[in-house]
Amino acid sequence: MLQERRRLLRAPGVEIGPTIRCNELTTTGHNPAMARTKQMRGLIALACVVGQPACTTGRGAADEHDGQSTEGTEDDSDDGEGPVAGLDRDALGPMGLRRLSRAELSRTLTDLVGPLPAGLIDSIPGDAETPFDNDYTTQDPSPALIDGLFAMSAAVADHVLADPDRRATVLGCTPSGPDDAACLRAFATSFARRALRRPISPAEGDGYAAFISHGVEEGEFDVAATMVIEAVLMDSEFVYRIETGELVADQPSMSRLDDLSMATRLSYLLWGTGPDEALLLRAEQGELSTSAQVREVAEAMLADRRGLEQLQRFHAMWLDYDDLPQGSALELAMRLETDALVERVVAERRWSSLLTLEQSYLSPALAVHYDLGVEVFAPGWVDYPDARRAGILSHGAFLAVGEKFGDTSPVERGKAVWTRLLCEPMPPPPPDIDSGVPPAGDPTACKPERYDMSQRAECAACHTIVDPIGFGLENYGPRGQWRTHEPGRPQCSIEGRGEVAGLGAFAGAPGLGALLADSGRVHTCAMRRLLQFSLGRAPTAADADAVDALARRFETSDDMLDAVLALASSDAFRHRVVETNE
Repeated sequence: MLQERRRLLRAPGVEIGPTIRCNELTTTGHNPAMARTKQMRGLIALACVVGQPACTTGRGAADEHDGQSTEGTEDDSDDGEGPVAGLDRDALGPMGLRRLSRAELSRTLTDLVGPLPAGLIDSIPGDAETPFDNDYTTQDPSPALIDGLFAMSAAVADHVLADPDRRATVLGCTPSGPDDAACLRAFATSFARRALRRPISPAEGDGYAAFISHGVEEGEFDVAATMVIEAVLMDSEFVYRIETGELVADQPSMSRLDDLSMATRLSYLLWGTGPDEALLLRAEQGELSTSAQVREVAEAMLADRRGLEQLQRFHAMWLDYDDLPQGSALELAMRLETDALVERVVAERRWSSLLTLEQSYLSPALAVHYDLGVEVFAPGWVDYPDARRAGILSHGAFLAVGEKFGDTSPVERGKAVWTRLLCEPMPPPPPDIDSGVPPAGDPTACKPERYDMSQRAECAACHTIVDPIGFGLENYGPRGQWRTHEPGRPQCSIEGRGEVAGLGAFAGAPGLGALLADSGRVHTCAMRRLLQFSLGRAPTAADADAVDALARRFETSDDMLDAVLALASSDAFRHRVVETNE
C-alpha cells in the first residue's frame, strides 16, 4: 500500500507548500508543455523554471514583511561599513533560477538526515562542469531528472525510517501510534523548515499533517512520515533556490534579497549546503540586512571547517583535479598534499603562495615518488631540497590532468594553464582532427618533434601557445615524478624550459608559478572563476565592473578570504537582477 501512497504524491493537483508564480503565471505542478511531468504535485513548474526564471514564492511579499507589501519600494540604507568599492548593486548582470547540483543535494540531504549510503542519489543525472557543477544555464529539466528526484526522495525516506536510531533522530518525537498527528506535524514543520530554508506557515503544517489519515488507514505512522519526507524533498523550493526580496523602485528588474534568501545564498556559496538552524534564526531575526551584518556572518561561516572544505572544492574544480582517482594510498596522499596547500594559503592569507611555496605536505610514499632525496617519516610539511619544485604546479594532483596515452601530454598541460589559470579561450580542434589518438609522425622521434604542429595552419595557432607551456613542465611525469629524459628513451633528454605567450620564458614549475603570480593575470582569472562559482554562470560583459573590482582588490591583497568576504557582503551580491524571458 505504501507504493499507492507514493503514487498519490504524483497525482495532478496535489499541492503541499507554496506554488510557484512567474510573471503572473501560477502553476501547481500541472504543466501541459511536458506530458511526462503532469503527475508532479508541484515539484517543478517547468514552464516557470525554463521560460520564466524570475520566480517568487507563492507565500508572497506580504507574508515576508509583517503584512506590509514591499513591491515597488526601495530601502538600500546600510548602517554597516558601507559598500565594497566597485561592487555596488548594479555591478552584476542578470541571474536565473538555480537548481541544486547533485553535490549540493548530497550535502544538503546529509545535513538533514545524516550520512547517506553510497549510491543513494545516483538516480539524479550528473551535472555538466563548466568548470563548476552549479551552472544553471546547463540545468534544463528533463524526464530523467523528474524520475530521479522521485527515486531519490523514496530512497531517502526508506533510509531514514529503516533504522530506529536514525528514525528517532530525524523525527524528533516518538509517535504514540499511527494517529499521532501532533508528532507528524512537529516533525514535518521542523524537517520542511530546514529543507525549504524558511519558516513553515500553519496552513502548510496542516497540509503535511493531513497525511496522518494514510497512516491511520494503514495502521502505521511511518506511512504518513514517508509521505511527508517525499513531499518535502520533491518540493520546488527544496530542489531550486527560489529567491525573494524587495523590488527596487527605480529598477523594476532588480530586487534586494530578503534575509532568508541571503542566508541561502551565503550557505551554498560558503558551505555548499543549506543554512543550518543557527543561520536560519539569524535570518529570521533580521541579522542579514546590512553589509556589515553579512560580513560578520560570512566570517564566522568561513571559520567553520565547512568553509575551508568549500574553498578547497572551488580550487579543485577550477583547476580540474576534483576527479583525481583516490583508489591508492599514493593518490590519496596527492590529494591531501594539494588540499593542505589550499588550506595553508587561505589561512596565511597569501594566495600567490599556491604557485610559489617551496614546501609541501608530503607522506613518506609521496616523497619517494617525487624523488626528493630527503627522508620523510610521517605526513607533514617538508622543505623542498632544491629548485625543482614549488607550488601546486609541481603537485601530482595538478600534473595528472595532463596524463594521456600512457605519458604526459604537453598539449593538455599547456591548455590547463592557459585556460584555467589564465582564463584564456581555446577553441576546439578542427573537426577532422582526432585528439583521442597519439600524434602522427615518426614513433621513434623525441616528443617535441612528434608533437610539432607548426606545419599545419589550422592547428598551429593554438599549439604555438599551449605546447611551449606544456613542454616547460615535461620534467614531471604523469603523476609528478621527476625525470630527466623521456620514458624508455635516454637519448631524448628533457630540457624543461617553456614560455607563456605575453609573459615570458620560464624553467619548470617554480619558474612558471613565479611568472604567473607576478603577472597579476592569474589573480584576475581567479576572481572570474570565483564570480562564476558564486553566480552559477560564466561572467558576461554585464559583470565586467564586478570582475574588475574584485581583481584589483585581490591583486593588492593577495587574500582569498578577503575576496570572498568582499563579494559576499557587497551590494552586488545582496541584490538580484532578474533574467527576462525573450
